[in-house]
Amino acid sequence: MLDSNMPGWLNNNLIIHGTLTGSIFLCSMELKQAIQLIRTPKLDSASAQVWADLGAGTGLFTRALAQLIGENSTIYAVDRKDTDLQQIRATDHITIEKVPADFISDDLGL
Repeated sequence: MLDSNMPGWLNNNLIIHGTLTGSIFLCSMELKQAIQLIRTPKLDSASAQVWADLGAGTGLFTRALAQLIGENSTIYAVDRKDTDLQQIRATDHITIEKVPADFISDDLGL
């Protein structure tokens, strides 16, 4: 269930990871595992979509999502640490917009 305080632009297309009960949750995961974890029929690779990866960090789940959604889709990778966001590599078929912000307290303006 989504928090009613979440911005309307999210439209249920979001990935939230990285925290567990207020503490940083770190894990070592490969891209293949991340793809398997988030694979769902909602990620229709035939159509362009707009998604947000909240707490994107260095982009493991951003890259996983980019493998599953259609060409010309856009992913907003949102994280407080701009240095982490800069490690996310561009793709040929997906637009990745890096947004250095705190998705809880900042107005993302998306």
